Amino acid sequence: MPVAGVVGRDREMAAVAAFLDALPSGPCGLVLEGAAGIGKTTVWRAGAAWAAGRSYTVLSCRPAESEVTLSFAALSDLLDGLLDQALPPLPPPQRRALEVALLLEDPAGSPPEPRAVAVAFLAVIRHLSASGPVVLAVDDLQWLDVPSARTVEFALRRLSQEPVGLLASARDPRDGRGRGSAKRPPITLGKHLTEAAPAGRRPISPRPGPASSGPAPSLTAGARPSPGITPECRGRKLRAPTPLLPTIRGGLPASG
Repeated sequence: MPVAGVVGRDREMAAVAAFLDALPSGPCGLVLEGAAGIGKTTVWRAGAAWAAGRSYTVLSCRPAESEVTLSFAALSDLLDGLLDQALPPLPPPQRRALEVALLLEDPAGSPPEPRAVAVAFLAVIRHLSASGPVVLAVDDLQWLDVPSARTVEFALRRLSQEPVGLLASARDPRDGRGRGSAKRPPITLGKHLTEAAPAGRRPISPRPGPASSGPAPSLTAGARPSPGITPECRGRKLRAPTPLLPTIRGGLPASG
């Protein structure tokens, strides 16, 4: 079916379809990587909308370069609107740590223990995934504040069978505009997802090339990827048998 607002990205849309199809079976990830202004956000936004259309729970954030020094800013955005159902099941120490990190409670002394915040976030996404697939949708992965990135990475590394996936866009690391401050620790979340895949489950790379002129794939529940996706994507499952997540890493060619 036509994809409103997305032109000439059938191959990337097929990768999104494969990601969404695989998610109910277990954790997986899709990182849309390319130069600034090439259309990553358009594809990312469409993927998040399709996930919501399938009744998946979508936790989204769109960090900016100006926010990289704001601790837990992205985590706050990811959990926005979900705290009423996310906080009550947590044990008191985890709940308090998360509430302090999100500025919902006075710290009353020392800042929250990072591990307590990370364990709380893991518990939240596990709780949400018990009701159906969960998508962590992050636009411009490279601008995540470090505490949020470490929290999300902690949670993703500990998933095994839960239907939780990462849908992210990221600046091509060869693009100097996406490197940030030299004083800032590098965000390794996307690198972990691609390089930590078990042997035999290397990242699946849709090959950059001219925009396809064929129709975009139908993204209704149960839809299969269209022939626009590479044979590697059609022939491999995206679910990992270990707590490590394989990722489709799709470089975006210029369209038009």
